[in-house]
Amino acid sequence: MKVKRFFAATMQEALRLVREEMGADAVILSNQKVEGGVEVVSALDYDEQLAISQNEMTSNEEQRPSPTKLAKMQADRHVRLQDEMNKARELINVAKKKRADVDNASEGRSELADSALLNTADSAHSLTDLESMKSEIHHLKDLLNQQMQRSDRAQEERDSETSIVNKNIADRLVRMGVEKSLVDSLLPSIKKGADIGQAWNRILAEMSHVIAVEDNELIEQGGIYALVGQTGAGKTTTIGKLAARYVLEHGAESIALVNNNRDKWLDLSDRYFVVLGATSAMGPLYFLLSHGANIIAVDLNRDFIWKKLFAAVKDSCGTLIFPVKKGTDISALSEAELAKVSGSDLLSETPEIANWLSTIVPGKQLTIGNYTYLDGALHVQLSLACDSIISRVCDERKDTNIAFLCTPTDNHVVTKEAYLASKESLKTRVPWWVSLFYGKFLGKANYKCMKAVKQQKGEPIYIIDGIAVAQGPNYALAKRMQHWRAVIAFSAGHVVSSNVAPSTATESVVHNAQFAAAYGGMHHFEPMEVMYQRTSLAVMGALLIHDVCNEDGAGNPKGKIAQSFRNPFELFSYGAFHGGVWRCSYKIDKIGVPSAVSFYLKTYKLAVTCGTAAFVVGVNWLLTGNVLPFL
Repeated sequence: MKVKRFFAATMQEALRLVREEMGADAVILSNQKVEGGVEVVSALDYDEQLAISQNEMTSNEEQRPSPTKLAKMQADRHVRLQDEMNKARELINVAKKKRADVDNASEGRSELADSALLNTADSAHSLTDLESMKSEIHHLKDLLNQQMQRSDRAQEERDSETSIVNKNIADRLVRMGVEKSLVDSLLPSIKKGADIGQAWNRILAEMSHVIAVEDNELIEQGGIYALVGQTGAGKTTTIGKLAARYVLEHGAESIALVNNNRDKWLDLSDRYFVVLGATSAMGPLYFLLSHGANIIAVDLNRDFIWKKLFAAVKDSCGTLIFPVKKGTDISALSEAELAKVSGSDLLSETPEIANWLSTIVPGKQLTIGNYTYLDGALHVQLSLACDSIISRVCDERKDTNIAFLCTPTDNHVVTKEAYLASKESLKTRVPWWVSLFYGKFLGKANYKCMKAVKQQKGEPIYIIDGIAVAQGPNYALAKRMQHWRAVIAFSAGHVVSSNVAPSTATESVVHNAQFAAAYGGMHHFEPMEVMYQRTSLAVMGALLIHDVCNEDGAGNPKGKIAQSFRNPFELFSYGAFHGGVWRCSYKIDKIGVPSAVSFYLKTYKLAVTCGTAAFVVGVNWLLTGNVLPFL
């Protein structure tokens, strides 16, 4: 910073000297009247920054002047300033001497002349002082305006920088998927003048206060949770801790871990799956196609079925292999024409399908799964046909894997923890209105349907009588045949994936209004939960891949888990995704009516209230003749 003193007879002359020598950017530091005129100290801010800039441009290796060097520079400037002040004093002394000589020379004049001159000089001097003061005030106003303009420009630059920072932060948040309303509420927290790093840290701090934190225990509350964070944040560790706590409270039999880090497991391009009943609502077709699997589809020869399958495979990275009528030249057929000649009937063409599957894609390992369903006795016939096909393929291809879907409403081996949990649910989880109105009509408690069976080693196992009478004997027999086939194949060394699937709100089920109402109210009987179809398909598909790919899994008879089974039917209960059926207070077929009633009351609350009021008014009128009760 360059500092200089100016001495002049008047302030106007001093300011003129400042502008001429230091320019319009000079700043007046102080001014005062001294003997012989006025003294003005002004400064120009360029010296130190210019020196540093020149040093940086001279050499990249040079650094900012050291404290010693800066002290020397300041001492030099002080010496120069003293020299300039001494020169200014000499000039003032010379001016004083000349003025004294002029005064001595005019002493001989007459008193009248002196008086006239004095009056004239005083008047002129007064006018000159007034004009000088006006000029000085105007100049000071100009200086203030210049300072204000520079301040405004600096403020505009800072506002512009703040605006750029805010825009960059906003764009980054939007790209991350943050809602615009949340972004707008976060941006005001950024302090003016903050750089991009400081602003981002401030936004992260504000977001940490916005994110809702669950106070309840995740294990007790249940539900679906997503753990989000960068690598190393502790997501996997947290999952492991939650799993460990769950095992301590509920046992390991009801927990399953699907690890997406198994990249080889998720690439199914070298695996072949035979899907009997390819378009089944609970079948794994779409899940397998999405991971590039080769699907050998077996379904009825109906063109709408195959149009649906063709559309599915075109939207995936998988491959579809399917049967067509014998002697058909498919090279010249359109897609619609091909759909009309595709497919086969499992009931009427059982031997042909078995022969075809025994010879297709030679040298490749097959995983054959039965996902078929028909009403009534046809379900038993269809299960028998599929059983014959699976038996034939397993005999011809010794490395074949087999797969089924089990229902929780069946006889199963359950854990002691499930037995105790069901007993506890009866005490603490039954809604009060159920105990009040339906307690006597719900039959035996769920835990009383579980019987302990002694084993040669260790504690007894528990078997639940979970069969729902409403499903009928044909359904129970068909499932029993599938269980026996799975146990026989498992004992023969085949990998078996036969996991229990939860109650699922598929389109065909909820199309029935009574079933939809029952499913809509079952959540009152904790921990019972009816799953959405997409949830069940994702979980069951993941369990299928786990059983087929994991050599140490429960589905591999040579694995460590399978070797620890004390009863072959533990194959179905290990990792069962039963949706809370085994831990519920009552059997699922007993809670249907109260669940439906609760759903109707909640859904049609207004209509039920009005209807009840009308009924009360009508009965009261018939009995008493009064329209309103209590009158």
